[in-house]
Amino acid sequence: MRFPTRVAFLLGLLLSLMPVARAAALCGNGQLCDPGAGVCEITAGCTIASGTGAGVIFDLGARPFVIRAGKTLTVTGTGGITIYASTIELENGAKIVATGGPGNAGASVALESPGNVTLRVDTVIDVSAQPGGGSIGLRSGGAISAMGSLQASSAGGAGSGGNIDIDTFLDNGGNIEIGGTGINTTGGPMDSGGFVDINANLALTIGGPITSRGGSFDGGSVTLAALGGSLSLLPAVGAITTSSNGAGGYGGDVDLYAAGALSIGAPIAAKGAGGGGNGASIDLVADTGNLTIGARLDAGGGPGGGYGGDVTATAGGTISISGVIAAPSGGTAASGGTIDISATGFISAFESMDVTGGDGGTISIVSDGAVTVASALTATGTATMPIAGLGGNVELQGCDVTVAAAGALVSTGDGPFPFAANAIEASGAMTILGTLTAGAVSHNQLIYRSQAPVFNPAKVTPGVTDVHQSDALPCCIACQPTTTTSSSTTTTSTSTTVTSTTTSSTVSTTSTSSTTMLTTTSSLVPTTTSTSVSTTTSSSTSSTSTSSTTSTSVASTTSTSVTTTTSTTATSTTSSSVTSTTSTTSVPTTTSTSTTIVVPSTTTTIVVPTTTTTTTLPLTCMDLPLQGYDAVDCRLGTLADTLAVQEPTTLGGTRVARQLTAKVSKARKLVTTARRAKKAAAVLKRADRQLRSFDRVVDKTAQKGKLPADLRLRLLDLSRATSAEIGVLRAS
Repeated sequence: MRFPTRVAFLLGLLLSLMPVARAAALCGNGQLCDPGAGVCEITAGCTIASGTGAGVIFDLGARPFVIRAGKTLTVTGTGGITIYASTIELENGAKIVATGGPGNAGASVALESPGNVTLRVDTVIDVSAQPGGGSIGLRSGGAISAMGSLQASSAGGAGSGGNIDIDTFLDNGGNIEIGGTGINTTGGPMDSGGFVDINANLALTIGGPITSRGGSFDGGSVTLAALGGSLSLLPAVGAITTSSNGAGGYGGDVDLYAAGALSIGAPIAAKGAGGGGNGASIDLVADTGNLTIGARLDAGGGPGGGYGGDVTATAGGTISISGVIAAPSGGTAASGGTIDISATGFISAFESMDVTGGDGGTISIVSDGAVTVASALTATGTATMPIAGLGGNVELQGCDVTVAAAGALVSTGDGPFPFAANAIEASGAMTILGTLTAGAVSHNQLIYRSQAPVFNPAKVTPGVTDVHQSDALPCCIACQPTTTTSSSTTTTSTSTTVTSTTTSSTVSTTSTSSTTMLTTTSSLVPTTTSTSVSTTTSSSTSSTSTSSTTSTSVASTTSTSVTTTTSTTATSTTSSSVTSTTSTTSVPTTTSTSTTIVVPSTTTTIVVPTTTTTTTLPLTCMDLPLQGYDAVDCRLGTLADTLAVQEPTTLGGTRVARQLTAKVSKARKLVTTARRAKKAAAVLKRADRQLRSFDRVVDKTAQKGKLPADLRLRLLDLSRATSAEIGVLRAS
């Protein structure tokens, strides 16, 4: 019969259209879902107790995990929750809340999947708490999309902000996108901001704000990296803020890295707070791509004496700047910061840069290609009491350098060159249509390789300008050999007559030297004495020498010797085929008299007992045969310890000390990340960049005379040895 066959067919079709089996949450039973296959979903409010220890872990294996739209998973206790699943999704408006309970710091929420992790619109993961924020971790072997809100802030009081770590290292994952209301690890009014660390295996897009403000202490730290693609802060919505709110708090550090292009379309603020908080550091790297800065970067010091921070931008391609870059101090009692821009390709600056301070800071723009400045670059020293502030420096270097009519380099303030100075170096054309203003007792410096600079002296202040040629500048494109002209010079000194007749380029030089030897006295104990007297006369040199000598194997001797020597040399050098040279040389006489007087003496020998003490210093990790990551960790730790025992003034001031410490700290964190990263070489390269930036700060501080020479060598030795170890790791 055909009927049973048809029924079986229809039944099979019906079963194939039925939804995948789902397991509802079993709250209160210590598990999220019924055992078995299918999607583990939360369809109603669910509460999981995590206790006070390591928290609870749910490993769903190959099963997907979903929290349905508008539903909330609440985690009580301080232990937190960890969920492993094949994919993880929070539908629109879904939430995970793990605030730790009254009086406790926030708990932890960790979501990990070999597939995608998707947090849709208006989703929330919240581990904020009054004593301090907790931690949020998202890890994926696919892509991560977070279009809601990630909160790990302190709800008030003395608590610091929490930690948020997001990465797609697992199984060579993909892109990361942050949107919605973004990320917040702000600290309480009396504490510091937290940490945000996002590492995309491919590209990273920030379309929501990242905020890690500090209270009365420092702002937080934000580290973003696209290890296999581009990194973008989308216009208007991708702002980063690590400024401090409370009196005296430092701004937090911002570190952005892209293996490809880096685009800054939203502002970055890392300002110090009022009451003397220092600006922080903003470090931007587009490793092989172009860097576009289209929004304000602010690392200014807080009012009341905060030092300006540091902004560093590096690109393997080009750099285009259409956003203000600011790192001024917060008053005349502190110095301005540093702005350091470098690229392999061209650099164009169409917005202002400012490192004004009591002492001016430094702006440096260096390109292997062309440099164009069409804005004001200001490094003015503004202090007047108790002494005038030193002017800063503006430095431009490139193949072709152009300061457009709208451009202005201003480094006014006190101090002789190299303070209060603008310096421009060009291997090719140098065209200055704008203004150069240096300090009253300093000057501007223009150095060229092949083409003399074009500039209007009326736009250069003060009037004295150092313009000279140098073959030391790099040859960019088809540099021509430099042509120089030499002239004839004749020099004559006293006591000797030299006559020189020369055709073409001849240099004739006569020099006279006089030497006097002083008295030497030595005492020995006499034993055996022999005496000889000799007189020698030599007519060929017109020199007479009379010597009376008493020689003892052990004697008390007084020896007096007075010698006067005069020598004259005439040199004639001819570079043409016709030269007539006449020279006269007079050789003076030399007389030497030596008298030795022997005085008897008595010898007394005293034997003093000698005691030798050997002290064995304790071994450090530097004495151990460490290799790989352990060797790098050891050297970085030693470098950090070396900085920690120095007074800030020894390192060049509070701002420099904090800057150096921050760079070492970043390098250590990156090395720790590299241990577990799939693309460890890329992460290690970022750590190495921190050390190279560290070296630049050390050298610049030493050049200003603010760092002892021996400490400079010690720091550079440790840093460069660590870079060498990192190089070995990257190659392995």
